[in-house]
Amino acid sequence: MKKVTVSVTEELGYGTLIWVYANNHKVYHSNKRVDRVKSFDDLDSNFLGKVEALNLNKTDKKTVLNLILEKTDRVFGVCVDKKKNTKNNGTDDFSVVFFPSWEQVMTFAETSFQELAETEVQRKKEAKEKWLEKGRLFAQKKHANREKVKK
Repeated sequence: MKKVTVSVTEELGYGTLIWVYANNHKVYHSNKRVDRVKSFDDLDSNFLGKVEALNLNKTDKKTVLNLILEKTDRVFGVCVDKKKNTKNNGTDDFSVVFFPSWEQVMTFAETSFQELAETEVQRKKEAKEKWLEKGRLFAQKKHANREKVKK
């Protein structure tokens, strides 16, 4: 399992499954989350580009290429985090965990991914509450300013 930062123009959701073929270095992604897939044949495939289109940094590119070049026909990845992109080039950064076999992906989906998904749901819930609280404070402040003007 290798965690790599990937920059792509597509909007990949949390838990999106990605795979890279070793023979042609083409990268695909599914619209289904990894925990909702029963077999690799159950996937829909969307072409994402070649490995070079992923905008990997040099150390990550070596890691992914080493994984590909090991005696496998494809490498699987799961998006586990979206990061803020500082380059402003129309891409988004995603943390992707890569696995050399489908069995390891399924093991990850059944065990660790569920814990990560629950943590992600909790984080989003807390962020939404914080955002709503800021909105309430802004509305109260605006209302108080209106009251001051009326007096």
